[in-house]
Amino acid sequence: MRDGITGTLVSGHEVGQWADAIDHLLRLCAGPRGRVMSRAAARHAATFSWENTTDALLASYRRAIGEYNAERQRRGGEVISDLVAVGKPRHWTPRRGVGA
Repeated sequence: MRDGITGTLVSGHEVGQWADAIDHLLRLCAGPRGRVMSRAAARHAATFSWENTTDALLASYRRAIGEYNAERQRRGGEVISDLVAVGKPRHWTPRRGVGA
């Protein structure tokens, strides 16, 4: 979330802070700037999907394996394959009855 672009960051947990932020957003929504923020927020939210989450997680695993292998090689040890550890990306079968 980008404060003022795709939403509003509330800098605390006090009820008054949240009320002020909500009041600000409601006032903002009435004008053109609010419509711009709304569209930006929708575009930002569209980037969150199970596919993107899975891709990011597997990429993180691959980076960790790469760093591990680099250290193992530096010490003269054997490396492991990221394919064995995390499999091929996007080659999984969704469970039945589970929506995307």
